Amino acid sequence: MSTTSEQHRPSEQPSAGPSAAIAAGQSGTPWHYSIPARFDDVAILAQQIGDACHAADIVDDDTADLMHLCVAEALNNIVEHAYREKPGRLIFADLRIDAEGCEVTLIDEGRPMPGLTLPDGVMDFDETVLDDLPEGGFGWMLIHTQMDKVDYQRRDNCNVLKLLKTITQ
Repeated sequence: MSTTSEQHRPSEQPSAGPSAAIAAGQSGTPWHYSIPARFDDVAILAQQIGDACHAADIVDDDTADLMHLCVAEALNNIVEHAYREKPGRLIFADLRIDAEGCEVTLIDEGRPMPGLTLPDGVMDFDETVLDDLPEGGFGWMLIHTQMDKVDYQRRDNCNVLKLLKTITQ
């Protein structure tokens, strides 16, 4: 990996974790995580991010729950599609909570998105015909409809996905 890409890779999470920092009044400070690209670890990280959002006084419970859910969907996609469930790979995550909102940046070194663009999350099917329901794609629909901003870039052989949920006060 080039030196330039190192600046896009967050470091390990501080031992106290974001919930402790938020409780101490340090909102706005970014928290950094890295996890193995395994479904069990994805569930733990998504829960930690949801807990950190719940701990922030400026984040309501619905927003915290949406962050948890959308981050879990995005992380699962990284494990399944970018890394094709191959062991030994890492996912990096940054969490920032401030007056603008909750923002999570996910970074992986897996396969890029097809066409270097995000799936649009638009589902085209007749919901009254259960046999015709698509098997996949609901996660991106959820992410696009619940987040206020979703951004994807391919930088330095890394996928960089940003999810932002603004906070209304």
